[in-house]
Parts: sequence; C-alpha cells; structure tokens
Amino acid sequence: MWVEQDPAGTYAAMLAFYPKFEFDASASDDNEWIFMVDRSSSMKGEPLEDMKRTLLATLDKLPTQGLNINVIGFGSTFERLFVDSQSTSDPRTLATARNYIEQISANYGGTELWYPLPPLPLKKENY
Repeated sequence: MWVEQDPAGTYAAMLAFYPKFEFDASASDDNEWIFMVDRSSSMKGEPLEDMKRTLLATLDKLPTQGLNINVIGFGSTFERLFVDSQSTSDPRTLATARNYIEQISANYGGTELWYPLPPLPLKKENY
C-alpha cells in the first residue's frame, strides 16, 4: 500500500493486490480483460521494461477461449489497442497485443488515468 499527503493535507492512496478468482473459459467470450498501461514519462527506463516483461508473460498465460482482451495505454492522453476488445481465440489478437506491448514507450506525458475510464463499459454491479 502506498499513501501520500500533499501540502494542503489531501491524501491519496494506492493499493495493489493479486486477486484469486475462478475463470470460466466455457463462458463463450463473455469475459473481458482490459490491461491499463501507464505510458507517462515517469515510467521511463526500468519501470517500463518491467511492465512490458510482466504483461508479455501474462499474455502467454491467457486462455485461448472464452476471453476478450484490450490494452489501453494512458498518460496525458490515451490509446486503445483495439477499438473493441478482441477474442483470444483468434491468434492474431495475441500477436497484435504482443507487438503493441513490445513497441510502446513512456511518451504520454503526465499520469492521467481518469481520461480512458469514462468510455469503458464498466458495469455498476461489478464495483
């Protein structure tokens, strides 16, 4: 857990955790995973390379049935890899995602996570 207080006394906190959940690959592409990738300037160097290695390793472990994925890079702006999430049952999806991740750089300025969130299909019952 990380906590920070600014000079005005306002707090910000971040919590990282590794959830355990059951994945139902028989759900016929009803599952969607969106990988949010920080491409801000603060990620330059080893942080970006660590993120790339981790995300590439994650892609290698994804099921090839019952899952749609997308990658969104964010900073002062944001970019979606796919307009709509794509199924991992199509080998081109994972190949495209791998290529995108290998090519990204920390060139998106500041860290503005809020910008890519409103267009995402977040379901209120899920949070």
